[in-house]
Amino acid sequence: MDLFKDMDHVSKYLGRPIEVELDTGKRRSEPISGNLVTVDPVTEGIIIARFKHISDAEPTWFDVIPRTAIVNISLKHNFDDTCREYFADFGMSSTSEQSSPPDVERQEIIRKRGEMYADYFRSHHIEVEELGDGVYVVCGNVKLLPPYKKDCFHCDMPLILNRILRMVERIPIQDDIQPLY
Repeated sequence: MDLFKDMDHVSKYLGRPIEVELDTGKRRSEPISGNLVTVDPVTEGIIIARFKHISDAEPTWFDVIPRTAIVNISLKHNFDDTCREYFADFGMSSTSEQSSPPDVERQEIIRKRGEMYADYFRSHHIEVEELGDGVYVVCGNVKLLPPYKKDCFHCDMPLILNRILRMVERIPIQDDIQPLY
């Protein structure tokens, strides 16, 4: 799979376990695995989170891999100690108690919170696109993932991310839908 042919589909792989074959200059490439954290849209380099033990709750280290060192990237379906299955907010392991599906009422609150953010940005003439699965793209650069908390905004450009987060802090709190920032 060539991850870099269509950068719009990269968001589907964020937080998921991948295997990266590296060009080491030898005849054989060396694969490493971890969870995809981000892809630089300009240089197409990637950052993956790796774990020392499968029981670790947080990644042990992060690897920055330049595009020139990548031979191939593929989704990893069998997990080992260096990676695990993660959900959109890249912090909830599928093995944790928190990963059980929320009840219908909680899902509705989360959906309304996402719509509240999208409506707020649109009311300020900021472009918002919905990608599906509750993922929003604000200003063409900032991804907003469920459950729509302050740490669910992701962007490779810190200046833009900081400006969006400052706007989020000014959102008036509604009684039934709290922004949770």
